Amino acid sequence: MKNIILTISALLFSLYAFSQDTTSTQTAVFNLPKGSKKLSKQQYSDYSKSFKKRPDLLPNDHTYTKDGLLIIIRNRAIEYNIKTPLQKRKMQLDDGFKEAKLYVLQSSIENIDGMNYLIFEYKIDGDYRLNFYTDYVNDSYTIGIINYKSEDREKAHQYLDKLLKNLRFKRVANE
Repeated sequence: MKNIILTISALLFSLYAFSQDTTSTQTAVFNLPKGSKKLSKQQYSDYSKSFKKRPDLLPNDHTYTKDGLLIIIRNRAIEYNIKTPLQKRKMQLDDGFKEAKLYVLQSSIENIDGMNYLIFEYKIDGDYRLNFYTDYVNDSYTIGIINYKSEDREKAHQYLDKLLKNLRFKRVANE
């Protein structure tokens, strides 16, 4: 069981952390729902202690809080010139969650305003995460992570819906 959890942790870490920041090639532009508060690294550290498991911050992460939710938005570049299609990413995550016997509430690919998103939601150590990955724009993609407590599930989904409906990308020609 420990090996399975380590395997899924490594998979998630590789999907989140091994990529490079891409603000120079792609910019995600979004309007946060009213009342969202941007967090400094120290504020993130303090606020995130209310969750048993929290994602580590990476350079250039955008962190916010609203009504008990902890939100992280990341832009990432492809690695080694390999683009992993959302369907393959979904299969990898589904397999990893199944092996780790994590409680998955949702795993789907949805199209919102012409952009495909991989959306997955799972329970980890009593807390919940609602995540999304965008399809590639230029040679990068955007990741969103919403940490929430069970009583805030509806708020998390409302926040995600508003965020995805307002997410736009500035397409930049590759040099």
